Amino acid sequence: MKHNPLVPAAFVLAAGILSGWYAGGPAGFLLFLVFLGPGAGLFFFLPAGKRFYWFLLLFFFLAGVARGAGERRENDRFSEYTRAFAGKTVTVLGRVADLPAPWRGGCRFPLDLEAVDGEEAPAGLRWEVFLAGSEPALDAGALGKRLLIRGRVFGERDGEAVPAARVTRWTREKIGGGLMVGAGGYLSYHEASGTPELAATPVPRTGRQPGLAGMAIAAARRRLLVVGERTLSPQAAALLHGMLLGVHEGLPAATAGDFRRAGVAHLLSVSGLHLLFWLSLFWGLGKLLGLSERWLAVFSLPLVLVFLLLAGAGAPALRAGVMSLAAIFGRRWRQPVRSENLLALAACVILLLRPLDLFSRGFWLSFAACGGLLFLLPVWEEAFADQFKAKYKGWFRPLLVSLAAQAGTAPLCARFFGGVTLLAPFANLILVPLGSACIQLGLLAAMGGLVFFPAARVLNAGNEILLGCFHRILGFFAEFGGYLRVSLPWPAVGGFYALTAVFTWGLIRNPINRRRRIPLFYLLLILFVLVLAGLGWALAQQFDPALEMVLFDVGQGDAIFFAIPGGYYMMVDGGTSEGYGRGVRPYLREHGIDRLDLLVLTHPHDDHLGGLVRMLEEDEIRVAHVLESGYPHTTRGYARFLEIIAERGLPFTRAARGTSFRLGKMRGLVLHPPASHLSGTRSDVNNNSIVLLLDYEDIRILLTGDLEKEAEDDLLAAYGNLLRANILKVAHHGAATSTSWELVAVTSPDLAVISAGKGNPFGHPAPVVLENLARAGAVIWRTDTDGRLELSIRKGRVEMKRRAGN
Repeated sequence: MKHNPLVPAAFVLAAGILSGWYAGGPAGFLLFLVFLGPGAGLFFFLPAGKRFYWFLLLFFFLAGVARGAGERRENDRFSEYTRAFAGKTVTVLGRVADLPAPWRGGCRFPLDLEAVDGEEAPAGLRWEVFLAGSEPALDAGALGKRLLIRGRVFGERDGEAVPAARVTRWTREKIGGGLMVGAGGYLSYHEASGTPELAATPVPRTGRQPGLAGMAIAAARRRLLVVGERTLSPQAAALLHGMLLGVHEGLPAATAGDFRRAGVAHLLSVSGLHLLFWLSLFWGLGKLLGLSERWLAVFSLPLVLVFLLLAGAGAPALRAGVMSLAAIFGRRWRQPVRSENLLALAACVILLLRPLDLFSRGFWLSFAACGGLLFLLPVWEEAFADQFKAKYKGWFRPLLVSLAAQAGTAPLCARFFGGVTLLAPFANLILVPLGSACIQLGLLAAMGGLVFFPAARVLNAGNEILLGCFHRILGFFAEFGGYLRVSLPWPAVGGFYALTAVFTWGLIRNPINRRRRIPLFYLLLILFVLVLAGLGWALAQQFDPALEMVLFDVGQGDAIFFAIPGGYYMMVDGGTSEGYGRGVRPYLREHGIDRLDLLVLTHPHDDHLGGLVRMLEEDEIRVAHVLESGYPHTTRGYARFLEIIAERGLPFTRAARGTSFRLGKMRGLVLHPPASHLSGTRSDVNNNSIVLLLDYEDIRILLTGDLEKEAEDDLLAAYGNLLRANILKVAHHGAATSTSWELVAVTSPDLAVISAGKGNPFGHPAPVVLENLARAGAVIWRTDTDGRLELSIRKGRVEMKRRAGN
């Protein structure tokens, strides 16, 4: 520690950033002064040999506090400014800060604000502009131009400080809000000479001026993408650009999910693997031209900088760039940098430049994977070399590389995403080399296409075949790769890393503890057997995977969550806003659920809708698709729901009888409402609820929303005995106007579940409903008496995993 302060410096820098961010702006700087005083005083009482070490640690901690508090103060300032315009239509002047990305047939892009409604905007503030397809499209030529545009502002609406858990992409990129541009909102470019629109309202020329280098890099990035778009099919181009440059806008959500379920999501994160391709190509060409290692090292610096700019300079790419340059110049100066110092140096550079990357999952996953390769791989390779390397030379090291990287990231994947892929090492063994070939060929085609376009056509003709093979193999591993849904709390994550460290240490130490005469070999053997038993249990679960169904206790409301084998997630309704915050959100966070493949709103009453609006506003859960009844409703909550869907361009389907979908092995069919909504009933909103029939391994689940008697009659007339179900979600919280004997007799459920609030004023569930269900022989479980219900559904059986009320 005395001679190696860089590693602890990275940790105290992170601690300082957390302290400054949580404390906030003014409190953060007060915290800075509190530590500065005693720290400076302590400096004079330390032995001379330790002063530099502790001074360096204090410096990094205070630097972290200052950076964290500064980011918080700036974020609060931007949020407060944006909230003043939330919901208003304004005219904005600014410069296009990045290349426009596709959005709903139009585009979206960040805008460096100069003025809002003729008044100067805070320096450094960005808004993200969403330009619908009905407006004139922007292309790469818009980068850096001043744009006059009119639209409606949206963003944070409350006055609370943003907690660490809410640090999103917008927060990290200093985007204070969004600007939704409707018909006629796109006005004109505003060049340096001025425009007629602003002649009567002078606007100060403030804001960040884009550099020529930045504009050139952005234009080159766009030209590289154009080569792929013009020489590959749309599917292949989206796949290549996602792996080559980290551009995910055109990549279907299902394909992005396949990367995660197959355990190769790192191929979509531009990092060390991609930089290796660039450096390998550069060094190979340099050697052919006769360049010495000294000049190659010198030229590596601009090459890495260009790579970072083209790749968007995300945390994984920046980490790879810093480590590569440190390793190259350390070798050149005959002072190789130790592995732990390489990681610590990269972490310090990233956190000093962009402190809020500390809250990015990509930051942690990138460093965890790299740590596995730097610390675990050499030990494992040395320990097993004699036994396996000679006999299995061809695949021994690639498999160890994959295992080491997975050992570094698996606990975090379980924590962040709620699951791990058991066969990920083998998927990486096949997909990483194949993906590398696709990336290298695509890079050569893109660069060659800038000089001689026909060359790009020839190269990408072959790459189309490789990308097609990659996509098919990816789909196979996503479906059959043994995705295990498991969520680890932070202590378990730490425990997993500790066990990995102990196991690795045991491989390189004498297997006899001489003092106690206890063979360490047997301790490691016991550990190995326990791990093997756990993996065996997990594999057994995969051979007989379970559909998990959770009915949340949200009071008087409905909120149902499904975790489908294969890593698919579906949510049906979300309860009230309060019920969501109390019952649903903690569960999703605890299990690492940050995305939904399908979100279903059965009907727009607040006890089903309120929680979904809150979930979408908080933006912690990514939604791939929305299914909604489409029955018009005039409440503010429903208007906000549709507004958010439009703002974010979420894929949206109006459900009607016959609409079907499939998530893994679960099939879904919409039975209601009919194409023409029911009208003139006791409650048209309730009677046009979505009714879903789900089928998983021959277990049928009928979800009936808030359906009432009139709609039940329509459903019975349409489907009759086809409504048979093993599990019935009782309609309308068990109201007497629903779940008639005729419906119960036809469905004949084995299990009936009821979502109702404890002590609710409506008397739900009604005695007549309970009598109908008991008469049919159904087992009844209720959220008002049993709390949250968690069901595990396998072929031929349904098990109650947990009743929170017990």
